[in-house]
Amino acid sequence: MTPIVAVIAMGEMGAGLASLMVESKAQVRTYLVGRSNSSFERARKAGVEIVDSEPALLSNADFFLSIVPPAIAKATAKRYAPLLRELEKKPVYVDCNAVSPYTVHEVGRIIEESGAEFVDACLLGNAPAPGRALPRMFLSGSVAQKVLLLSEYGLVMKSLKGEIGQASALKCAYAALGKGITAIAAWSVLGAQQNGVIDTFADEVAQYQPQLAPLLAKMLPEMFPKANRWVAEMEEIGSFLSAVPGGEVGFKNISSFYDAIAKQGRDEAVGTDTDLVRVIKDFLATKAIGTRTEEE
Repeated sequence: MTPIVAVIAMGEMGAGLASLMVESKAQVRTYLVGRSNSSFERARKAGVEIVDSEPALLSNADFFLSIVPPAIAKATAKRYAPLLRELEKKPVYVDCNAVSPYTVHEVGRIIEESGAEFVDACLLGNAPAPGRALPRMFLSGSVAQKVLLLSEYGLVMKSLKGEIGQASALKCAYAALGKGITAIAAWSVLGAQQNGVIDTFADEVAQYQPQLAPLLAKMLPEMFPKANRWVAEMEEIGSFLSAVPGGEVGFKNISSFYDAIAKQGRDEAVGTDTDLVRVIKDFLATKAIGTRTEEE
């Protein structure tokens, strides 16, 4: 039987996964009232059915994938729980968001009180795109095996065979590594610039840490368009690391840093020596780093 999959929302990841499922002949639908024109365009390009109401979105659906910014993961569950409660056939609610185990347990309670089954999921990797490795979806929870059906419809999936919270823990640990390193690298660049040693710093990194040049060239530019989405995610990672000395406060500080990057990225008139965006871009364009990156 062909599965019916409801997907909220149609960001790059949601639309990308939807496209994979549509190509594999799953029936995928979404609801976009109040969403941007970009969301409509991504949905149409992916071949997703756009319904005109939330009840129509959920009607006879087998799975509901929540793929939203982490700051609204809980609000999304609260929004759909009353509708799920009224359904005779309820879809399995799959929370695919970058939230902490604590938050995903809260989301799970909201959904399970509606009578629907709940699965904790994490997505590792970038949104599907030509020439790029597909993102991996890891699942945890007592009914995770049900969701593995979607591995027959274009998605790369694996069950962690654990309870709700494991998938979110994996996501937090993985994101803490990559986005934590990015923040530390940016701090190093900004500190060197503010103290007048940026050129020498770039030369030393290029000569004695040559493996870092292509890594920085990839990670730092990705920070600018994504910083706004990372603010809440870093808060979730802080919650995840609350029992680790320095973990919670460290990622709260990283969250504040990404918030500053996001704000300055939106304000092109800043243009001073403390302009975070400009300083990092100037560092990446230095002869030492830029040349090293081009050689790679």
